[in-house]
Amino acid sequence: MYFQYFQNNFLLNFLPSLIFLIFIFICSFQFAAILKKKKFIFFDNSPFIIFVFLISLFTIIFNYLILFNYISIAKNCIYLLIAILFFFFFLNQYNSKKINLELFIKKNNLNSTYILKILIIIIFFFISILPLSDADSVVTHLYFPIKILTDKNLFLEFPKDVELLSYLNSEIILIFSGIFRSDNFGSQLNFFSLLISFFLLKKKNFNLILLSCPLIIFFISTQKLQLFFGLIYLFIAIFIFNFKIKNKIEIFIVCFLLIFYSSGKIYYFLFAMPLFFVFILKNKKFIFNIIFFSFISFLLVLFPILLKKFIYFSNPFAPFFSNFFNQGNEFYKIISLSLRSSEGWFGNSFDINYLLRPFIPTSLSNLSSTLGPVFIFLLINFNEIKKIYFIPYILIFFILSTGQILPRYYFESFLILSYFVFNKSIIINFICKIQLIIVFIISLIFFFIAYFQTNIFFSKDEFMKRFSFLYDSSKQILKFNLTGNILNLEHQRESIFLPTNYYGARYLNAVDFFYGKEEFNKELIQFINNYNIKYIINNPKIYLPSCIETRKINTFSYNNVKRNFLIEQDVTQVQLNEIIGVNCDNNSK
Repeated sequence: MYFQYFQNNFLLNFLPSLIFLIFIFICSFQFAAILKKKKFIFFDNSPFIIFVFLISLFTIIFNYLILFNYISIAKNCIYLLIAILFFFFFLNQYNSKKINLELFIKKNNLNSTYILKILIIIIFFFISILPLSDADSVVTHLYFPIKILTDKNLFLEFPKDVELLSYLNSEIILIFSGIFRSDNFGSQLNFFSLLISFFLLKKKNFNLILLSCPLIIFFISTQKLQLFFGLIYLFIAIFIFNFKIKNKIEIFIVCFLLIFYSSGKIYYFLFAMPLFFVFILKNKKFIFNIIFFSFISFLLVLFPILLKKFIYFSNPFAPFFSNFFNQGNEFYKIISLSLRSSEGWFGNSFDINYLLRPFIPTSLSNLSSTLGPVFIFLLINFNEIKKIYFIPYILIFFILSTGQILPRYYFESFLILSYFVFNKSIIINFICKIQLIIVFIISLIFFFIAYFQTNIFFSKDEFMKRFSFLYDSSKQILKFNLTGNILNLEHQRESIFLPTNYYGARYLNAVDFFYGKEEFNKELIQFINNYNIKYIINNPKIYLPSCIETRKINTFSYNNVKRNFLIEQDVTQVQLNEIIGVNCDNNSK
């Protein structure tokens, strides 16, 4: 699917998305200026609100097209809407003053720290336009929208596509990737969200803490939209805590943003609830308006997704709550357990690294997946946290209760703490500046490797072989030109780089993890029979059940790609076998 949608030319890969996002970026500031001129004021006419509303408008269109099985016309609808925005923008640009550039230029603040921040942002831009590389984007976030555009409908094959059950707007937004044929739309959207926040949120210390956070390097280079949605969450909190609601428009804005944020990931709903209740508590006299506008926002944003999932999966919250909606469907149950236990404490033995990783890197492999030691100082500022209703503590409790532990799940807490809780401190300021230098050095090294060691200006191939998850192994498999169905026991998940006759082992490995080897063998035999598996790829040192007769075709090796350039890549050798026959009864092992 990947090679059907995306080109090998580096420039053509990022340029369409970049042009679109620059246009939306400029429109956001221009429309905010127009509204202010007409004295139509809400939350100081924040351009970030307009930026999010424009992205959400396109997303709503995508979801209703999917609901009514018209996704094939998505491209035409989007181009029409862009044309309308384009016309409206230039019509108002002609009749209005130019955008005030004061937001972008701080003449009185050109110190060394500010210059370093600008340099980091510039490097972040070049990182954001690099080709697709991170694992979750290859197997889920980008795989889902491309599959929808290819099939021209929501069509999932179980258990092959079982991981896609959890799709929500984080995946729907990336339909832009297929329309613009840019495999890095998500990372560019993260970058522009960061850029707007940098210019609008003028608290000096906040920008210092945010840009010095090592996790930002990860967010700016991935198609995960956690940075985009995390900043939405922060702006909602700012509107609730720092502004007094003046009119019904502002009520609608907060309600809409809360619902749109909730639509990003299933656990975002848990994060939105505390802010929603605080919003009601601080605006009791508007409670009926809040309920009404929340319902309207739900119909616009969440209703088409949940209804489609209910129609197609019999479960609007798939794969979770399968016991209630799906009478304990085993596919749903297994993937739910797998998602909850993936790199978390649930289903795994306790490791002290779980407690340390949010604050300091515990190995080279997670150097850019930590929030930094400043997070500790922010968490213990009890008096300031009390003023914002202990929301950061509540969010952390929700994350721990769902079984997750990865630092990126604490990001909303980190943002809230960085903006509302930070007090001037020589120690914290020193740590932030040291981290800022480290982030700059790491980003700069990655920039030089990506742009000057991989020959990326002529072809994406060398860069992707070195940094893109499953790219090298997929190209090795494609060389065999296999026409039958292939089961790869060495790859847990599907790959956007392979055709539809390829099956990953995510479901089977989850069965092995939760139920043991005997149950795994039974499921493996059933899987081969049910899905007409003709070829199987496995580690030659691991033996298949004896009742599965195979013939060795070839042995090949591929690089285990790691996005962290500080870690040396290793090589995996696997064996390609043709299945001759499966002569197994129910007792076969």
